[in-house]
Amino acid sequence: MILTWNPDKYQWDEAEYLDLVNQTARGEAVPGDWSTGGRLGGVFVGDRVFLLRQGTHGRGIVASGTVSSEIYQADDWDESGGFANYIDVLWERVVLVEDALPTEVLKQRLPETNWDRLQMSGTFLKTELIAELETLWSDHLAGIGQSQTGPSMAEVILRDAVRRRKIEDAAQNRLMEHYRNQGWTVADTRYGNPFDALAQRGDNLVYLEAKGTQSDGYTVHVTRDEVDHARANNGRCMMGIWAGIEFDTDGEVDPLSGWFNVIPFEPQDDDLIPVSYEWRTPDQPL
Repeated sequence: MILTWNPDKYQWDEAEYLDLVNQTARGEAVPGDWSTGGRLGGVFVGDRVFLLRQGTHGRGIVASGTVSSEIYQADDWDESGGFANYIDVLWERVVLVEDALPTEVLKQRLPETNWDRLQMSGTFLKTELIAELETLWSDHLAGIGQSQTGPSMAEVILRDAVRRRKIEDAAQNRLMEHYRNQGWTVADTRYGNPFDALAQRGDNLVYLEAKGTQSDGYTVHVTRDEVDHARANNGRCMMGIWAGIEFDTDGEVDPLSGWFNVIPFEPQDDDLIPVSYEWRTPDQPL
């Protein structure tokens, strides 16, 4: 995912930015957060992000990192009194503005993306372009003397992210095909919605949620939005779980691995295991 930063709209504290440059140059991963613009879903912990600096002075990629939270809302960064969508990020590498990977290079090497027209954060790069961008960024860091020996964090993250995406896509496709084989018309709705697909047959509508995992599948991760939507549509939500997924020698999901089960998605309090909380401090209004 491409995050954007326009210094004409948001002034990053110079000392804080230089601290990030120095810390990440030493190999430290530094926690932070960033707005995803209008994007409300489709982002997962561990996803790869690049920060594109825009504006009239020094355009190009200045940072890379990984997502460390789901999308959440907080006070708008422009202090307008509204709310904005955010993710937490572990910044892996932040460079000086003058050391940015220039937009001109991005346009030449990755012309499929309109680098001059990315209006806000939250734009996904096409899957087939990810490896090329990673290579460009790695070579650029080496060129400015910030390379590292052995497999880079970016390479490890990219490998894991690609495998995770393959698992998610495989589970999604298997669930949709399961319903299509039963005569349902199925639409992929995974981006921007708290459900992955919508199945329709006559007057019947079913919301579908797909989960893929290499574990035994006894527990799966669900978001607050998914739970809220399922409770608001009780009796009309189904979950397809493909557990025990394995990869073949070509690095693709083995279609014969694991087991697949479709069950009603009716989350009850006793079935939910809290893995994090949001705390409203005492002086905040309800």
